[in-house]
Amino acid sequence: NGSNALVSTDGTSWSIQAAYAGKDVAYDAKNQVTSQGVTYTVAIAGDNAANYNLNSTDTATQTLAATGTINPLGITANFGTVTKTYDGTTSVPSDQIQFQSMSGVITGDTVELAKGTGFAAAYHSRNVNGDADGKNWVDYTGLALTGASSKNYKLVNASGTEVTAATGAGVI
Repeated sequence: NGSNALVSTDGTSWSIQAAYAGKDVAYDAKNQVTSQGVTYTVAIAGDNAANYNLNSTDTATQTLAATGTINPLGITANFGTVTKTYDGTTSVPSDQIQFQSMSGVITGDTVELAKGTGFAAAYHSRNVNGDADGKNWVDYTGLALTGASSKNYKLVNASGTEVTAATGAGVI
């Protein structure tokens, strides 16, 4: 009858599926996140689906193309406590640096925290009791993500901002 709606009593329903061209974050030549193809399949499902056609295609299924962006997932790093005997410096013994775990990595993905370009680790204060409120910690800079799935992630701080530095517990 030329209607653009499904008859609610004939057992038909809409089925819409979408799929990205790939499951990973896409990057352009400048290593910036970019869009990728998305394929939508729109269909009329049910016993009476053959009574309908979409957009004059004479079928109850139509495929549409679009673009979409998958953005990297933010993950946080956890560090082991670093301990050293007072030596008047903020240096951290390299054998004390402990990357314990990361929070937020999807099961099955391979992502590791590594010492990136310009990596450094130093106590916030050279003093045993740290700063004025008696606390001390280790500042890490130059952190990097490695592993087969690393391009799908970014290291973030507790507020969700992307970082290449982090803070861990430290005792002198």
